Amino acid sequence: MHNFTDLLCRTNEELARIDPMVMNLVVAKAIPSLAHIEIDRYCRWADRVAEGASRWLSSVEAEFRKTPEDWDNDIHMFRLGMLSQFLDQALGIAYKESHRELKKVSYTDPNDLFLTGVIDTRRGTCGTIAELHLALGWRLGWPVTLTKSWWHCLLRFDNGQVVWNLETTDTGRGAFSCQTDAYIMQRDDIDPEHVRSGSDLNTLTPRQVLGVFVGSRGRHLWDTMKIQEARKDFELALTLYPQSRVYRHMLRQCDLYDGASITLQTMPFEPRAPGKAADHLFASNSITFGANFSEDATKTNCDTTQGLQLPAQEARGFKAGDANLRRYVGNDSTNAADPTGLAPRTEAGSRAILNKEIARFKGRGWKFAANLLQHFVDKKGPTGYTLTAADKTEVMRESEKLVKSAICEAIWDNKDINCGNLQGSSIRFNEHVRWVPTGLAESALGTGHGAVASERVQDANDAMFYAYAGADLKIEGKIIKATPMMTRPGRVYIQFDVEAKVTISDNYTFAPEGPLGSRLWINEYAAAHYLQEKLKPSPYKRFNNTVTFTKVYRGLRSDQIHGFAFHRDRPIRSR
Repeated sequence: MHNFTDLLCRTNEELARIDPMVMNLVVAKAIPSLAHIEIDRYCRWADRVAEGASRWLSSVEAEFRKTPEDWDNDIHMFRLGMLSQFLDQALGIAYKESHRELKKVSYTDPNDLFLTGVIDTRRGTCGTIAELHLALGWRLGWPVTLTKSWWHCLLRFDNGQVVWNLETTDTGRGAFSCQTDAYIMQRDDIDPEHVRSGSDLNTLTPRQVLGVFVGSRGRHLWDTMKIQEARKDFELALTLYPQSRVYRHMLRQCDLYDGASITLQTMPFEPRAPGKAADHLFASNSITFGANFSEDATKTNCDTTQGLQLPAQEARGFKAGDANLRRYVGNDSTNAADPTGLAPRTEAGSRAILNKEIARFKGRGWKFAANLLQHFVDKKGPTGYTLTAADKTEVMRESEKLVKSAICEAIWDNKDINCGNLQGSSIRFNEHVRWVPTGLAESALGTGHGAVASERVQDANDAMFYAYAGADLKIEGKIIKATPMMTRPGRVYIQFDVEAKVTISDNYTFAPEGPLGSRLWINEYAAAHYLQEKLKPSPYKRFNNTVTFTKVYRGLRSDQIHGFAFHRDRPIRSR
């Protein structure tokens, strides 16, 4: 892992090969409140998201080939828009609502300036959302970087022939905004001198991008009244990005504060500011992140696809100015189109998609999920599905974490149970529960649905997600052993075992559920939905499956139960 000094010593060519997310978070860690962040964890998250975005791109590029004129005959602009739409629809990334109507912003929370905030909360600023696009574009091998319009930050694509500026905060309307320099200059009232000087709307080199990250840290220090520390960061930012009029302006603000003790005001984040830029002409920036990747390296080639709705390019729509994204399939995209909206669904095509999914499940070791889907494809629905011994063993193993969580909830629900009478107490639980995927790359939409689902007991488990997603869980059990354990003097918890009869029931169906029917954005789910709901008459019936087993769940702890607190030498119940 790189440290800050190492980054400062690197050339542009060397920095271009370093993950921009690493650069961003290394700078962030110098802020005390962010010193604890685990950079590897965020990078792994970005890796999974990039894989999911790659699958999405591979599923929709046929749309560009069919009508390239709708996208300015430029595959690069199309791909930028698809990435923006993926983050918008699948991950729910959006501009921070509390900033939307503000004329000035005070960045006292450093998470608003670094990638930690947009990843942890799914809400970001112009800087952090553009930086997230940069980190993902780097993983996809695209020649992308950042560019500035005064304080405002955009993602910039520049392959030496084509230049696009992606307004990464302009989402949430089923559209995206990908603009030329001329458009941004007119919109933001940028003086051409600011562009000639290298300050605004230039393709920033990796060292300049590092300067932007350092400048963001300086902005946080300025807004928290740490003026001398902010000055050092603005000086360093200007060293890395000497063309920037922003950092020159901020150093003048520091001088004014030191000389006249002025009252600090929050800085405008709108991309306008008075004054002229100094005439510092620099050679064209030819080195960007990903610039050394070949054109072939930017093409997606993934077998698994995920169907999200295509966005409309802002102010363009589709042909003839029509912004209705479903009119080309008679406003029936579920029944009349494949994930790219190019061909009607058929029984044979849908079965082929599901057979491929069955093979994938088996390859990942999710045998129960594969058997359920095979039962559906084989048109055996009306008879229900009887679990095999191997299925039952898999369910007992994979459901253990969620069942333990349900047991803890059942104990809390029973007001007669406390830590003094755990042993021998009966446990009953009967609710709908939910399994979600373990990561965004496996199913970004499944992860999103779990975040808004009503079930209070959930667990991340891919095998159970594809077998059940949601299911009815019934538990009848008894605490058979309870042992006080001491972690340190004055702090005690109870470790206990539970013998339980567990029943999991599910109705295997492919109803168009999820927000706005969004499960149908998933190609495999939409194929099964077509077979079950749209094919007339349909032999692909929904069916029930139920499994019941008895198991001893060991090693549960009273401190895992919400509301059980420690008091002197014995844990008690708090309400």
